[in-house]
Amino acid sequence: MIEIGREYIPTPVQQEFHNACLRYPVVIFVGAVGAGKTTALIWQVIDDCLAVRYNRGVLAKQTYEDLEDALLPDLLLELELSKIPYHHYKRRRCLVFPQTGSVVHLLGLGDTIKHLHRTKGMNLGFVAIDQIEDVPREVVIFQLTRLRLPNVPANRRHLFATANPVPEDHWLYEFVYGDPDRGIPPAVKSYVVRATLDDNPHLPEDYKNLLTQSLSDEEKERYVRGEFGFLPYGNRVFPMFDKNLHVFPVEFDEKYPLIIGMDFGYRHPAAVWVQVVSEPEDEAVRKVIVLDEYFGKDLLLDDFIGIVKERTSAYYPKAEIVFWCGDPFSAAQKTSYGEAIQETLRIKHNIPLRTRRVPVDQSVNNVAGLLRQRRLLVHPKCKILIKALQGGYRRDEYGEIVKDGFYDHIVDALRYALDVFAPFGSIHSIVPALNRAFRLKRVLGQFRPT
Repeated sequence: MIEIGREYIPTPVQQEFHNACLRYPVVIFVGAVGAGKTTALIWQVIDDCLAVRYNRGVLAKQTYEDLEDALLPDLLLELELSKIPYHHYKRRRCLVFPQTGSVVHLLGLGDTIKHLHRTKGMNLGFVAIDQIEDVPREVVIFQLTRLRLPNVPANRRHLFATANPVPEDHWLYEFVYGDPDRGIPPAVKSYVVRATLDDNPHLPEDYKNLLTQSLSDEEKERYVRGEFGFLPYGNRVFPMFDKNLHVFPVEFDEKYPLIIGMDFGYRHPAAVWVQVVSEPEDEAVRKVIVLDEYFGKDLLLDDFIGIVKERTSAYYPKAEIVFWCGDPFSAAQKTSYGEAIQETLRIKHNIPLRTRRVPVDQSVNNVAGLLRQRRLLVHPKCKILIKALQGGYRRDEYGEIVKDGFYDHIVDALRYALDVFAPFGSIHSIVPALNRAFRLKRVLGQFRPT
């Protein structure tokens, strides 16, 4: 780093961030509150402007007001203390470094897509975004198309940003890590720097003690240890859910049928693989186990069903009997929606859909009853379902269940399966009935995934 006047001595994790900025086109500095992320971002901007003549870049937050109130004063203070010459043109919202002729545009990228072209027409050498998690994905992607200032060396044309830890369902997580379970690669070649509260030796000790003593375990994961993760908020639908009691590495048992619960839709179709473990002579062993989940994105019904069938064949090849459960409204032949679903499932994929029409509150109580009895166990790899049960699936201030467009889909997939095979929160043995009533269909292979 260039040192003029006051010496900037980066911490090891800040130095990691600066080194990564010269090696990767996208660098995200994720960390706990107070980990030194903003200071590192500011000095990377200064370094880019002083190291390259006639550089041109953007320093941004979600809104210009946020930048003016929080980030800009920190930047100006660093420049003043370091005695670095600059000109601040408030009306033009930019900083100019007379030594090199470099310009930094101060922008609010906006919280809606209408601000997508705020940098339209600009050729940039760098884009620096503070708290990138607040900016829409489409706006961030558009900034990457601006990194084409020809006089800037390739290793200096980059986007770097700070971020507070986000849940794993946030677009930023998929942007930098992808989703291996769904075959989604990272959006770009990027580098993520992770920082905890302990990585900043300049913080007062009483500040660290205050956070560690006053925060919940989930809050400590994000705000102290800087981990990506889920932070429950609002009114939980399933307050009785406890990871220590209900999350367990359950295994498929081939002597029991495999049940697939599905919630159809284009944006986020969801599926869960469930087994009802129940012996007539031993009530103590009765339980429902959730073996796996699938959470799609922007999938047509044909594609979704194809993925679920392939996953079933690959993961559960010894499943003799497979039941498919889904939204009861999809079985309504009188609606165009129901007819389309039925045609795809029954005619194209040979899937007889089992449904049971149950009021939502009663269906939710079915799940809650199994949780209270500790008869519902979820495999640890069902990350989205676990977060939904932890609090992602919630109620509003009026007690109504929130259709958030994300967690409700995975819970609905589970509800549809349990409404059929564990109604009223009770578990009944289905194996004897299957042996008697469905022997012929099992021989004919009608229940096996095609």
